[in-house]
Amino acid sequence: MAKLELSQQRLNSVKKAEEYYNALRTNIQLSGDGLKVIALSSVRPGEGKSTTSTNIAWAFARAGYKTLLIDADIRNSVMSGVFKSREKITGLTDYLSGTKDLSHGLCETNVENLFVIQSGAVSPNPTALLQSEKFEAMIETLRKYFDYIIVDTAPIGVVIDAAIIVQKCDASILVTEASATKRREVQKAKDQLEQTGTPFLGVILNKFNIQLEKYGTYGTYGGYGNYGSYGKKISRFREKSMEGRGFYNVTLAFIQSILVSILAYILISVSETEIVAKKRFLFCIFFILQLSISVATVRIFLNAVNPSN
Repeated sequence: MAKLELSQQRLNSVKKAEEYYNALRTNIQLSGDGLKVIALSSVRPGEGKSTTSTNIAWAFARAGYKTLLIDADIRNSVMSGVFKSREKITGLTDYLSGTKDLSHGLCETNVENLFVIQSGAVSPNPTALLQSEKFEAMIETLRKYFDYIIVDTAPIGVVIDAAIIVQKCDASILVTEASATKRREVQKAKDQLEQTGTPFLGVILNKFNIQLEKYGTYGTYGGYGNYGSYGKKISRFREKSMEGRGFYNVTLAFIQSILVSILAYILISVSETEIVAKKRFLFCIFFILQLSISVATVRIFLNAVNPSN
């Protein structure tokens, strides 16, 4: 049996996120009895589907389960960059096309309990290979020898391959990149997976910045930087608001005073026969009151801007 190696760099990367993948493994196990063959897909390429598939398979293997990872993204596989081999390896397409036996494509790895079947040579008709009875027979045969089988499929938002594969599996999971895929696209992909009739376990939100979640979505204690700086910024904001409101009140009072002055001037300027002195006196009092209000507003504004005065 050929052997593949998962690079030390990738092993270190997986170990850093071991807690999260162990949680995913546990969630899969608690999702129902008899769920052994799990298919993973994504909405589009580049969302981390293959990395997630590899890491989940690694988590099952580390837990002591005999686990098989199948690279069924036979149109555009990236798994060849994850596992390295010193010898030529046949894969899934070679078996499905009848050119090689399945035993030639089944590889052990440098991770205990983890086995891999790579995608193999590029096929001119991948959909027909995946729809063949040979693929379904392969899955049924492998069930007998492994505790869990993780199947990495093509993005369901791009090609139909994933839906074909999911029909032969026990459950499906959708992987999507945080803040990169639109909600309606995720919903459409989810609907497509559910329409296969195979149980849909849920969505894995990948490439999520956990630092944003830790402290109120801004990454530091209190939300906006250092201890206490949030309060200082609020104070500065209130001061600016006071200044803005004070300026508005002063301006409004000034305009009112001008309008009243103009009105008083017009009324006072008319002939003595049209308006009595008493009315003139009342309008003058009203004008003085307006000026008093303006002065009071200015004082309030000055106190708000500089309370020490």
